[in-house]
This record gives sequence, C-alpha cells and structure tokens, in this order.
Amino acid sequence: MRRDRSVAWTMSEEPEACLRCGANDWQTVRPSFWSAVRDWSRSGRDFRAELRVCRRCGLEMPGGAVAYLAAATPGWWTAPARMLKVLRRRRTMQPFPQTYALAAGAGLILAFLLQILLGWAWWVVLPGFLLLVWLFFLSTAFWHRTEDPRDLATELLGVISPGRALARRRRRTEELFRRAPFALYGLPASWGESRLIGGYGTSNGKLTSLELLHGDPSAAAGPYLGAESSVVVPGHRDLRSYQMELWREASRRQLDVPPERLPGAVNRLEEALRARAADWKKVSIPVDGAPLEFEWLEEGSAWVAVREGPDVTVKVRGGNFPLEWVRLVTIRDLQPYLDGAEAQGAAF
Repeated sequence: MRRDRSVAWTMSEEPEACLRCGANDWQTVRPSFWSAVRDWSRSGRDFRAELRVCRRCGLEMPGGAVAYLAAATPGWWTAPARMLKVLRRRRTMQPFPQTYALAAGAGLILAFLLQILLGWAWWVVLPGFLLLVWLFFLSTAFWHRTEDPRDLATELLGVISPGRALARRRRRTEELFRRAPFALYGLPASWGESRLIGGYGTSNGKLTSLELLHGDPSAAAGPYLGAESSVVVPGHRDLRSYQMELWREASRRQLDVPPERLPGAVNRLEEALRARAADWKKVSIPVDGAPLEFEWLEEGSAWVAVREGPDVTVKVRGGNFPLEWVRLVTIRDLQPYLDGAEAQGAAF
C-alpha cells in the first residue's frame, strides 16, 4: 500500500496590522543591491528580500505572504538531514557568510604557504580549511551541558523516535524536580483537587526555577494556584517583572482578535502595560505554619504574591483563588504531582 504524503496548506496575502501603531497601511520596498549584499554577508538573511514598511510609523517587517503548512511524517531517509538541521540550530556560535569569506581568504593564504613550503596542493588545502571552520562552528552544539530536559540528545532522539524522545524528556523533567536544590512549596493535603508539576527555568544551562501547580491554570472559572521557587539572581528579577507577567496573562485572556491580528494586538498591549503603575500591598501568607510577609498585587480574579529571600524567591500566583485559602507547606513527596502530570499527558 502506498502511503499518502500529500499536505494541506493555506496561504494568506492579507497583511496583519502594524505591531507598533496598529495601522494597516503598508508599502513594499526592496533594498538596493549593495545594501542587500551587506545585509546578507552580515546576517545571512534572504538576498534582497522584500520589506513591508508602515506608512504611518515607519516600522519595517519582512514582506511576502504567510503560509500554514501541515506536513506529513517525513521518511526515514531524511533523518540525517534533519539531525544536521538540529545541530545547526543548537550551535552556540552562528557563522554568517562574511565569516566564511574571511575564512576563505585566510585559507587561501595558508594553502599557498603550505604549497610553497611542503608542496601540498592548494586546491586541496583550501576546501579542507573551510571544512574545518564549518566543523568548528557545528561542534559548538556539543560544548555546553544543560539541565534543561530539552537537551541536544533529546532533540536528536526526536528525529528518529519522537515517542522515546518524549519519554526521555519526561524522565529528565521528573529528575529535575526530584533533585531540586531549593525547597518546593505547595498546598497541604487538604487540597483535594489536581496537582501538577509546572514550568521550570534555566539560565546558561543551570536550573533557576521550578513551579508546582494546583488546579487547572487554563480553566477560565476554576481555581488554580502555582507556587514557584527560584534562585536569586542579583539584578535579574524585580517586582516590575512580576507585575508585567500578571498583567500580560490577565489581559491576553481578554483579547478577542483574529489570529492574524494577534501579534500586533499583543505588541500594543505590552506597550500599554508598561505605562501602568502598580499598587503592591503587603500581605501575610502562612508557610509551614509561620506567617511570612509577601508583596501582593491583584488584577481582576488573578493575583501574584512574591517573597524575595536572600537565596530563594517564592512566587505564588492564583486565579479565582482567595488569598485567605492559601496555606503553603514544604513539599517533600512529589509523587502526586508527577502522577497528575502523567495523567494529563495521557489524556492529551
């Protein structure tokens, strides 16, 4: 039986609203030849690609239509090419055409020197030198170890066996939570609803934050609460970042725009939120039976409470969850959270 590898796709040439001002008045321009050469050599972007320029505010965006493609499962013979694509994407040092132009010049000088001194054929040395440069940049994908469950090995495994890659990622996520270097907090046993492991954060390959969830954050009406512990990075987080997270999440839930208008709507929302002032208050939340002071901010039915300690920051976020219900305890048994995540994954 022949497998059907046809794909379904749609294309829209209707431009979206400007991300900056919301206007829908564009003009299409194409850069000059020498400007295109300069941009291509420095960034590797498409040569002389069209740009759309907003007539109202001057914002430049890539031109062309938007296509939505649903591709069939690729054949096994494409695995090497897809794995190479993964390595190129995971490189920590990205070369540009200008890099290879400089390497070609240096390689040419080296090739002639070796031909004069050792009798090596320059036309063999030059391609070999360029290959070494390419392999050097490709090797940077392997340079840094990371605690992120979405590591290079998991992504490469996903090319040949997506199911095994997903299982590996789940195992690594579970290990990440089990060996957390800081205390994790959640609701006591009296909370009878669902428990889930939430998000995690990494910086330079090192774990920075973990969150435990209670209830369903995606539910519009149901109560939920998330408790996040994170390492303190001086100058990295402040109350401003927490209030933006709260306002952004609460406001996006209220956006009612077509998908093609969503990026512009979100961008204008961000600008409006940055201009707002926050009314932080001090509240007391019991943690392991002892009342501790948190900074608290409310936005509609959602809120966030933050306590920044000397080593660990505790952030609690809730939705349709009264503050007086909150009783945090140190979580030592993660199994209910892992079971909840497993059940959610199986249902999905």
